[in-house]
Amino acid sequence: GLYTWKYTYTYIPLMFRGVFHPFNLPSLIGKIPHRDKWDAYGGLTLGWAIVSSSETVPQGYSGSSYYTTEGSYFVGGLLLGTRYYFTKKFGVYAEEGSGFGWFNIGGVYNFKI
Repeated sequence: GLYTWKYTYTYIPLMFRGVFHPFNLPSLIGKIPHRDKWDAYGGLTLGWAIVSSSETVPQGYSGSSYYTTEGSYFVGGLLLGTRYYFTKKFGVYAEEGSGFGWFNIGGVYNFKI
């Protein structure tokens, strides 16, 4: 239509993570209640973010476009997280600062058991 305005933003993070699980230290085995169900961890994320955007303005529009972004940049930071397993295979997790968003929650499925 005459007043069609469209904006598209793409953010693709390519990340590597390294995490440390202190509950797995030999000195803590047997000292943490529910260790088989609960896991806390911390780590580091490093990667590269690819960013692009485009804007389609209405026909006849002569103003400036304020919403254009192009480029890539380094992404890095610290993360803290925890997992809780309801069964030996299925659980939930919450993470802060993982590089994919400020706060993430989701499901966990353990393929090893």
